[in-house]
Amino acid sequence: DPVRAVGDPVLNQIGAGQVTTDSDMALVVGDRSAVLVRFAPAAAVVWRQEQTRPLGVPPLLTSAFAITADDQGTLYIRDRATGTVRQRLVHGTPLVGTPLVIDMAGAPATVVCDRAGQAAAYLIR
Repeated sequence: DPVRAVGDPVLNQIGAGQVTTDSDMALVVGDRSAVLVRFAPAAAVVWRQEQTRPLGVPPLLTSAFAITADDQGTLYIRDRATGTVRQRLVHGTPLVGTPLVIDMAGAPATVVCDRAGQAAAYLIR
């Protein structure tokens, strides 16, 4: 018998393009929206934030942040609990790959790579 895919009504409603998860949440990125979904006890939308530009690279979900980037290389550092944009960082060149978060002299920073092969680190405030 072929395996049948069973859709989740919450995820089907979002129309996911890219997803990243941790132990109990998923950051789902569609064309122009980012949605945080809680898995347990049942799938439910925690927050949804729209953007004016299409989202570009896979998102990143940390214990404090939800990070997305648009197709022109602007990063959006969102508060994980609320989805509110805490910081907007304009890299200026389209990015490739998921942004990373590192410790930079005791402060969090995000590291990105762009299509020109350049890497950059930005402090998260």
